Amino acid sequence: IALHLISKASISMRHSLYFCRNKEQCPLDGQCRAKAVVYHATISDTTETFSYIGISEPEVKKRISKHKNSMKYREHEQDTELSKKFWEMKDQGRTPVLKWKILQFARPYQNGRFNCDLCLSGGLQIVKFKDSGGLLNERTEFVSKCRHRRGFLLERAL
Repeated sequence: IALHLISKASISMRHSLYFCRNKEQCPLDGQCRAKAVVYHATISDTTETFSYIGISEPEVKKRISKHKNSMKYREHEQDTELSKKFWEMKDQGRTPVLKWKILQFARPYQNGRFNCDLCLSGGLQIVKFKDSGGLLNERTEFVSKCRHRRGFLLERAL
């Protein structure tokens, strides 16, 4: 019985970690509190649709909030390819509409591991979407070094 209660409590705890408290306003159908995800953003208007693939190690809602900030304030226009496209569409008098979804959950970098599953998964999703046209990600995003590994380097400890 005790094991069952512990198991139910851990499932309940995991459930609360991933699901939003306000599902009506959530950009990801209630999953904005998920961590270590590869996400897909589409920006469209009546004539064109573009895609952006991103990764987020902390809660994805924090990353989406940064994207929204770069689309709210013009001085952050150059922050991401997504914000560049947003402002380009606005300058042309178009009304961009954003939609978000989680493509994949992945493990972030762990000390001692050779690679970061989160970065590799993000790169794989970029390759998958590359041929569909309208992908905003730059080639350098696919071949860049893992930024999650930096926090585990010895030079950061000194």
